[in-house]
Amino acid sequence: MDTDAAVNVSLILLLSAAAHHVLRRLGQSRFVTHMLVGILLGPSVLGRNHELRGALFSERGTYILESVSLVALILFLFSMGVKTDMSLLRRPSGRAVAVGLAGSVVPLAITLPVFHMLQPTLPADLRGSSLITEIAVRLSLSSFPVIADALAELDLLNSELGRIALTASLITDVTSWFLRACFAAAFLVTEAKSPAFTTNILASFVGFVFFVAFRLDSFFIALFLPVYMALAGYRTDFSELGGHEEKWCALELFVALCVAGKMVGCIAAGLFFAMPIGEATALALMLNIRGIVEVAAINNWGDTMKATAEHYSTLTLSMVLITAAATPLIKILYDPTGRFARAKRRTMEGARPNAELRVMACLYTEDHAAPLIDLLEASGANHDFPVSLIVLHLTELVGRAASVLKPHKKSSTSTASSPSDRIVNAFRHFEQQAAPGAVTVSPYVAQSPYSSMHHDVCSLAHSRKANLILLPFHKSSDGARSTANSAVRSANRAVLQYAPCSVAILVDHGLASGSACATASNRNLLQRVALYFLGGPDDREALAYAARMPESGGTSVTVVRIKLRNWVGMGGHDEVRDEEVLQEFWQRYREDERVVYVEKTVEDGEGTASVVRSMSDKFDLVIVGRRGEDRDVEGSALTSGLSEWSECPELGVLGDMLATAEFASKVSILVIQQQAGITTGGDADYQ
Repeated sequence: MDTDAAVNVSLILLLSAAAHHVLRRLGQSRFVTHMLVGILLGPSVLGRNHELRGALFSERGTYILESVSLVALILFLFSMGVKTDMSLLRRPSGRAVAVGLAGSVVPLAITLPVFHMLQPTLPADLRGSSLITEIAVRLSLSSFPVIADALAELDLLNSELGRIALTASLITDVTSWFLRACFAAAFLVTEAKSPAFTTNILASFVGFVFFVAFRLDSFFIALFLPVYMALAGYRTDFSELGGHEEKWCALELFVALCVAGKMVGCIAAGLFFAMPIGEATALALMLNIRGIVEVAAINNWGDTMKATAEHYSTLTLSMVLITAAATPLIKILYDPTGRFARAKRRTMEGARPNAELRVMACLYTEDHAAPLIDLLEASGANHDFPVSLIVLHLTELVGRAASVLKPHKKSSTSTASSPSDRIVNAFRHFEQQAAPGAVTVSPYVAQSPYSSMHHDVCSLAHSRKANLILLPFHKSSDGARSTANSAVRSANRAVLQYAPCSVAILVDHGLASGSACATASNRNLLQRVALYFLGGPDDREALAYAARMPESGGTSVTVVRIKLRNWVGMGGHDEVRDEEVLQEFWQRYREDERVVYVEKTVEDGEGTASVVRSMSDKFDLVIVGRRGEDRDVEGSALTSGLSEWSECPELGVLGDMLATAEFASKVSILVIQQQAGITTGGDADYQ
């Protein structure tokens, strides 16, 4: 690449980065940013000055950039084809099929008849051209690469509507590819001059089908893809539209008919399947998003002389406006966490003492399996107190265009075990070692971006009616050094915010390190457990969990009630409920020598810290409530001054204090949050 081209690339990338820093706050995609940067540099704005335009983009530099960026486009489309998960088409949902077909058929059914009716009155360059027909076909389809890229930017790739949109776009894309290949093969066969030529054509067609059907491994970094889109904007010239209102108005009419027809078809299909009108509209907007595939089609029409300069500028501007309007509206209309906010909160406090406990254990790596299994071993699972365990292995989305959430199945094509296989084997062993009927394990795997990983966690917890989500802490230590994963921390925080049930974070301090397969043993490593009870919903939820532990037979539980000296109480609901649950707990276990209840009276937060500091090293596991909102007056006084130096607010005041390296370094911590909102023990919902 020569110097001019290198300068051009640097200029485009710098301007794109600066512009996107602003435009993303307005809900705009990178496609819109790159196109607007190209328009800014082109003859419509800065390029109107011919001297400046010649200095910025020489003919030689532009030619090189066009060639290189075209290669980048080809590689991008190839890589998206490689990443496409064709298993989405094996059992597509009825909604995805209906939305995909209706969103493609309706715009064609509207646009083409109108075109034939108005054809005699259209401008000559549209009347005798196939451009309108090709526009109608292109805009009636939804490009899978474009939709996947846009949904990834919107963090909606693994949302409910995102999955429907991806499947619907893939259905129309694959159908289009297959039909085009059939027509091309049929045309070439009819033109064949010998049997050998016909055989070669048919063999090529079969090879194409097999190529599309199997995934391949590939790696591609699209450095020049922004350049391709910027150059498309650069070639857009608004001055071409002046004095040709009849032409661009006629073209815009058919673009608008395609967009409106697709909106109507998708919304109608969504409403038929009882989708809320807001979600059906958001889904229709997702499938109307335009991007690099449409720009490539417009460039091709320009290169083949089907589109004039006026047509080119009109169509590229239309694609930018459609996407610029769609992405912010999607964010306004669709909140994927809304259904969790509206759902009843399932808790352990509201459940019957011997009700089945539905726990979802989330793991990011194999190392997380060992401490979670040790915790579950100490959780009192037996025939009378059963545990239904949903195991979810979470991994970052790599090598795929669409996210994955599915039950785990061991690969039948590979002899080597995967990390998911080893994790599931460890939990299966735990299930087999437990008493008959005490534990049932349901394993799942998920691949998604970390930024939207909480959608999978919350969705599965909601559908499986979990009482509790168990998460590993984002920091880990091997004794010599500590490592932290900020992406895991962000995912954990999002789960704490949006989960439809209680959430617990386990801070493991090296009690059970090693591989997942080495963790399953009959020896319970968490034999001494303490619970610090200050009061409030989170502490009551922690007590409800700890109350199951003595049932394991090998775990002793010490409940430490910390009270404020001279506190007379205000008679609030939380205070009354605190006393009720403590009385119920003590009445249940007062004759059990493995259960100890003590009260400690303190003056302030420093006194609370002193009690915790003096007692914690006597235990293997300490359980605390997160107390994220300080919803009771006494509890706030008991922790006053302790949050000033908090490093991990997701652990709450006591959890953060306990998790520091110099404090209780050999004690694991379980921090529990009872999700705010409408609560239910879950039994009524299981009917």
